[in-house]
Amino acid sequence: MVIDIPILDTRKYQEFEGIGQLIMDLVLQILSWLAEEERNGIKQAQAEGITEAKKKGSTWGGHK
Repeated sequence: MVIDIPILDTRKYQEFEGIGQLIMDLVLQILSWLAEEERNGIKQAQAEGITEAKKKGSTWGGHK
């Protein structure tokens, strides 16, 4: 549930039966897609950062 954006509160669409379920499913799919896109962006930025760190010879992690 998204608290800051009332239109995305799917509980209020339950009374509309068929169309309400469609709206709830669409909201869920859109939010899932947004979360996946954000995660992919984070993973890409992390991979680029690791590549740059390796080029510079940086080390990370615990002591060996």
